[in-house]
Amino acid sequence: MRVAIDVGGTFTDAILVEEKKGSFFYTKTPTTHHDLAQGVLNGLQEIIRLVGASIKDIDYIIHGTTIGTNAIVEGKGARVGLITTAGFEDVLEIRRVARPKEAAFDFGADNPPPLVPRYLRKGVFERIDKDGRSSCLWMSTPFSASLITSGSGTSRLWSSPCSSPFLIPDMK
Repeated sequence: MRVAIDVGGTFTDAILVEEKKGSFFYTKTPTTHHDLAQGVLNGLQEIIRLVGASIKDIDYIIHGTTIGTNAIVEGKGARVGLITTAGFEDVLEIRRVARPKEAAFDFGADNPPPLVPRYLRKGVFERIDKDGRSSCLWMSTPFSASLITSGSGTSRLWSSPCSSPFLIPDMK
């Protein structure tokens, strides 16, 4: 038996395929936003109950989710920044890949807002050598310390030219 589970914004869907009998079963359980894993386990438990099987009878489980996609589409995700090669800060906003050929130069096209606002996109002057190593020359815009607040407290995001950003928790 094979099981597929999809965690969505409202429901967690579970499908069980019983290959030997050529049948399949389907159920929905509420998505548990406080603990998405619990929703997966609830869906798995419910589909096994419907079939009258045991977890030992399951040969294969595949899992997917639309939670991340929904957060992006609805604009409910965390505020993020983008560090990219200098001169390419606007590539995602230009959207050449996602536009139909006939709309490539339609400047009146109604596009959704960019995933990362312009003020949070920073260019890094860098070069990639023949071995795939990045050599950073300098930053186009100096970074300053930024406060980041999460459920575990407040941290400062620090970065300097030619280094990766790093978090330091604020001391109380």
